[in-house]
Amino acid sequence: MNLVRLVFLLFIVSFGFVIHRLFVIQVLHADAYIPIQKFLKVERVLSLRGEIQDVSHNPLAVNRRVYTVYGNTKKLNEDRGVVDKIQSILKISDATMNATLRKNNWQKIASGIDSKVKDTLGTYYPTYLNLEEEWIRSYPEGSLSAHLLGFVGRDDVGNPQGYIGTEGYFEQELRGLPSVAERESDIRGVSLIGGANDQSDGRSGLTIRLTIDRTVQSFLESLLYDGVYRYTAKRGCGIVMEPSSGKVRAMACVPAFIPRNYFMYQDIDFSNPLISSVYEPGSTFKPLVVAMGLEEKKIKKKSMFDESGPVQIGEYAIRTWNNEYHGTISLSEVLAQSSNVGMVRIIQKMDKGRVENYLKQLGLYEQTGIQLQGEALSLIKDSSEWYPIDYATIAFGQGIAVTPIQLVTAFSTLANGGYLIPPTIVESMTDETGNDIFILPSRHQRVFSTQTITIMQRLLKNSVDKSEAKYPQKPEGYSFCGKTGTAQIPIEGHYDP
Repeated sequence: MNLVRLVFLLFIVSFGFVIHRLFVIQVLHADAYIPIQKFLKVERVLSLRGEIQDVSHNPLAVNRRVYTVYGNTKKLNEDRGVVDKIQSILKISDATMNATLRKNNWQKIASGIDSKVKDTLGTYYPTYLNLEEEWIRSYPEGSLSAHLLGFVGRDDVGNPQGYIGTEGYFEQELRGLPSVAERESDIRGVSLIGGANDQSDGRSGLTIRLTIDRTVQSFLESLLYDGVYRYTAKRGCGIVMEPSSGKVRAMACVPAFIPRNYFMYQDIDFSNPLISSVYEPGSTFKPLVVAMGLEEKKIKKKSMFDESGPVQIGEYAIRTWNNEYHGTISLSEVLAQSSNVGMVRIIQKMDKGRVENYLKQLGLYEQTGIQLQGEALSLIKDSSEWYPIDYATIAFGQGIAVTPIQLVTAFSTLANGGYLIPPTIVESMTDETGNDIFILPSRHQRVFSTQTITIMQRLLKNSVDKSEAKYPQKPEGYSFCGKTGTAQIPIEGHYDP
């Protein structure tokens, strides 16, 4: 009986000690022990990246399912015949396979294999092999539209990240929202019974349909490659824009790159020169200055200009591009012959402040806002800083530097009735349920009157028909307006004659 009482007493004392310790830990010192006792484990699963399509829904950037193959080295070392078959399917060299088999446990054997190859290996799962699924970015058209699309690489922590072009500009929209699971666990990661468990569903990235037409894009790139080869040029770039809407139907620079294999290129600038590089527009700028003169009523369509010799601006003599002179020439001849002298005569009739105002209305002092990562600013001084020679050379597109997309946007005013319409490459965006995402429409700002545009289109048609340059492949039944782009090349602070 005394033994029973002793055991009971020991039980009461022990139980009291446990209760006391629990009270100390869970009540008195709870704040100190909670971080050790449990923690909130957060698991994030990335959503599927949105696709990029051309205007006709042809895929330009998609997601492709691939697999990483892991091998059980212990099992594989027991059956060389299986190893030989796996090597043959995965095209792995003996040296690589033997190095893998010398390691213990499960080891990576191959990565990036497609579903067809995975299915061929089916008889070896799970005894010899195991798989890990992964989604990678794929570009079905190869290098087509490379500078426009950009590519997907990795960020600092190894997650997919869009760089340059559409992939970079629309990173947030294309990435979507990851699904997040939060659960209370102990220090070993085991879920606590009754612990907090919260989960939020993710959202796949938006599908972005571009204004780009794959057929036009392909044709433009073909022409550019032909020109680069023919003239042994370092690079060729071009833009095809719909003037009435600002929609870019093609934008290309060659040589291009394959976005999926961006990491294989050494010493290459992936940026898009059409939006990120500035240059002197040269003679392509002349029609805009002529339109300014007409709008200001400083010149008329029948105006005549003195081109009997160079124009002297202080210590500088401005000559024609070929140093040939024709006495008195018409406005039409100024453009058709691309006369620098005639252009200086025109700009000298206008006030500097008014010319600066037109440059601003044409959007040449600011970015166009096109939805591509890496757009640069132009280099144009304020009119208060223009010296007489600066003002004179603006007439033929020197002394200022703009991006090609700025020039195309400004030049489009001469084709669309006189309106500045911001460029765009986005036709529509849709979410995973197919709902359209609202895109704020662009604002149209009138720069030139209908009367001025009518005159300019006649002048530019004549410039194509009677200019020094020849336009061979003009389809019958169509009228064309345009301007040649001759310019001097700046070399070490001066121009190459």
